[in-house]
Amino acid sequence: MQMVGNMQESHTNKIMQKATIASEHTAQRISKTITFYKNESKAASMLQQNGPKPLLLLLPWLGSQPHTVDKYREIYFRQGFDVLTVESETSHFLWPRWGLDYGAQVLDLLQSDSFVSRPLLLHAFSIGGYTFAQMMVHMSNNTEQYKSVTDRIKGQIYDSLVIGSVERMATEPFPSKIMEKATIISGITVQRISKTITFYKNAASMLQQNGPKPLLLLLPWLGSRPHDVDKYREIYFRQGFDVLTVESETSHFLWPRWGLDYGAQVLELLQSDTFVSRPLLLHAFSIGGYAFAQMMVHISKNTQQYKSMTDRIKGQIYDSLVIGSVEKMAEGVSKMFFPSLQGLVQWSTLLYFRVLEGYTVDYYNAAIEVFWNNPLQTPGLFFHSENDPLSDHKELERLQKRWQQQGITVMYKAWKESCHAGHLRQHPQEYLETLHQFLQSLNMSPKDKASVGLQDPTPEADNLEAIPFQRE
Repeated sequence: MQMVGNMQESHTNKIMQKATIASEHTAQRISKTITFYKNESKAASMLQQNGPKPLLLLLPWLGSQPHTVDKYREIYFRQGFDVLTVESETSHFLWPRWGLDYGAQVLDLLQSDSFVSRPLLLHAFSIGGYTFAQMMVHMSNNTEQYKSVTDRIKGQIYDSLVIGSVERMATEPFPSKIMEKATIISGITVQRISKTITFYKNAASMLQQNGPKPLLLLLPWLGSRPHDVDKYREIYFRQGFDVLTVESETSHFLWPRWGLDYGAQVLELLQSDTFVSRPLLLHAFSIGGYAFAQMMVHISKNTQQYKSMTDRIKGQIYDSLVIGSVEKMAEGVSKMFFPSLQGLVQWSTLLYFRVLEGYTVDYYNAAIEVFWNNPLQTPGLFFHSENDPLSDHKELERLQKRWQQQGITVMYKAWKESCHAGHLRQHPQEYLETLHQFLQSLNMSPKDKASVGLQDPTPEADNLEAIPFQRE
C-alpha cells in the first residue's frame, strides 16, 4: 500500500493533492483529517544520514486550526522530522466505534510503504490522546499484526491529556465547534456531525402530518462545494424533507477499505435514535453512487442486521452514476479533468489500480456485483446522458433492464448531450418535472408542484442557470 509518495506525483490536486510548498516543507492532503508534511530542509537531510528519517505522529486537540498547530510542527521541522498530522473529530468521541475505525485506518497508513520503516514519535494534545488510545485498542488485540508499528515508536508525548471519568469529561465545557448548531436560515438548522457528514433539519412539517418526517440521504459528487449542492437541498426542503448530506473523499475511492469503513459508519448513524424511525430517500450523484454501493456490501452480508433500515428506504435516485469498467472510469477521469494530459493520467491511474489490485479492483468488483445482483427492492430513478465520459450509457441501460427483470420499478431521464452531475443546470424543466413525478409515485411529494417549488421553471429556471456550478 502506497498512499503517499510516488503514486501521488502521478495524480492531480484532486487525488492526494500536493497542496502547498513553503519554507522547504511540502504538505500533502491524504484525507480531510490527515495531512503529511514532508521536510526537505538541511536539518532533515543531516538527520536522514543516520537512517530512515523520523516521523512525528501529531494528534492535535479537537477543533484546532492549522495556523495554531503550525508552531508545534515548526519545532519538529527544525529537528529534521517529517510530520503526519491526524486530526480528531467530534464523532470519534461521541460515537466510539467510528473512532476505532479511524484508529485502524491510521495504523494501516503507518504500515504503508511510505512509512513502514520510519522511526516514530507521538505528540498528542488533549483528546488527541484518546484517539491514540483507540489505536492502542487495536494494537492490544492484534499484537503481532502491529508489532512493527509499536517497535518503531521511540517515545510518546502528551500535552493536556484529557483524563478522568466519563462524567467529568461530559461536564467540561465543550467549544462551539463540537457538534455545533451552526446556522439557522429560513427554518433550516444545520448540524455538523463530522467533517463529511452534515444534518439539515427542516422546520417545515407538510409531510410530517402522515407520520415521521422523511429524511433525504444526499450523496454529492466528489469535490462538491456546499453552495453547489444547496440548490438540490432546497428542492427537498420545499418538499418538507430533512437532509443528511454524506460527502465522499478521494481516499474512499483510492483505498476502498476506508470506503467500506465509512459506509458502515453511515449505516450505524441511520440506525441511531435520531433517524431510526425515519422514511428514507436516496439521491446520489456521480461517485456518490459508489459510496452507496459500499454501504450495500455491508447490507448484503448482514441482511437481518440492516433489514429495518432497508425497509425504510422508499426510493433511490442516481444522477450521473459512474458506471463501467475500471478502464472506462480511468478514461473518463482523464477526459473530464486533464484533457491535455489525458494519456498520462489514464496510464497512471490504471497502473495504480493494477499494482494494488487486491486492495482496489477486487473491492470495486465486489461493490459493483452487489449493485447488479442484490439491489434494493425499491423504485429507482436515473438521470444520465449519452455524452458523459464517466458514465457508460449503454452499461447504465443494461443495469436498468436488469433491475426491471428483478421486479424493480425503474424510471429514467436521458439526454443526448448534457453535463456530468449538471443536468439540473442544463435541463431544469425536464429534471424537475421528472423528479416531481417520481416523488409523487412514492407518495413523498404534495400534489401541488407550485406550492413546493417544482413548478415549470419560468423565473426560477433563470435563477438555477445563474447559480455557479462546480463540476466534479
